[in-house]
Amino acid sequence: MSTTNQAAQSPSLAAVVSTDQLRLITRTARLYHERGLKQQEIAAKLSVSQARVSRMLKQAVELGLVKTVVTVPAEVFPEVEEKLEQHYALDQVVVVESHADYNIVLDRMGAATARFLESALAKDDVVGISSWSESILLAARALRPSASLDCRSIVQMVGGVGNTEVQMAATEIMQLLAHRLRAEPVFMLTPAVLDSKHAREALSADSMIRRVTKLWNQLSIAIFGVGGLAPSRLLAQSWNFYQPGDRDTLQKAGAVGDVCVRYFDADGQPVRNGFDERVMSIEREQLLRVPRRVAVAGGPDKYEAIRACLRGGWATTLITDSDTATRLADEI
Repeated sequence: MSTTNQAAQSPSLAAVVSTDQLRLITRTARLYHERGLKQQEIAAKLSVSQARVSRMLKQAVELGLVKTVVTVPAEVFPEVEEKLEQHYALDQVVVVESHADYNIVLDRMGAATARFLESALAKDDVVGISSWSESILLAARALRPSASLDCRSIVQMVGGVGNTEVQMAATEIMQLLAHRLRAEPVFMLTPAVLDSKHAREALSADSMIRRVTKLWNQLSIAIFGVGGLAPSRLLAQSWNFYQPGDRDTLQKAGAVGDVCVRYFDADGQPVRNGFDERVMSIEREQLLRVPRRVAVAGGPDKYEAIRACLRGGWATTLITDSDTATRLADEI
């Protein structure tokens, strides 16, 4: 908050209040905003009531004697966040500072996601998780245990079975979140992508799998990464992904990225083909019914996928890095 000289501010102020009043209002504003005195201290010093001090401080703002100046720190990006929220009709955008080392960016996005969860979760929430995302793994590790932080269930939205070494990361996400949120973990005990449509149909009929897919209809919040045309590092190493020719087929169909291994084109519209029929994950229609959908992704390699994700309305909240956010905003 800064004070201004009344003569420089406007020569017509005397027409609004008398010179004596103007002098007293100005002195009150200077004592409060520049010297840091409390209202009761100002009242005693000027021999007026505290109620009058409060009124004069309000008048100082109305007369333009006091102006509010917000200094934005270099590491926060409110203008970019607001621009993206308005253009893509998002509830919230959280932008972390970019860095040449993408591992640092991942850490920052993970921490931001953890802080988002700490502020957004309620005890009756059923939370869906895409369990092959490094940024969400880092968010789970960054989540601070709290006596007041809990929810009902943590549910895998993508099949979490694969190469044992890599599967440990997917399992760790679930275990950490369940422990720190005092929630029931519900695992999707299948690969993310099966060998055939028939195999998917057979597994989908299993009673244990049906329990998970029914819970997808009860999700109140979903948290997921956004993948490019190539699978994430964790998913690629899980040994349960591409068959020969799958990537070429997806690319020819116009796929640029995915959410929960559900691929979409540059406008965010789903790519429906034989590959999609083998996927064991939440359906796009189910996901879009979730009230809060949090996409966590950044980096130049995922730019097209993130933009398409927003265009297609897959997310209601975006957590990303400043380079990606600025590039998105500059295109608007």
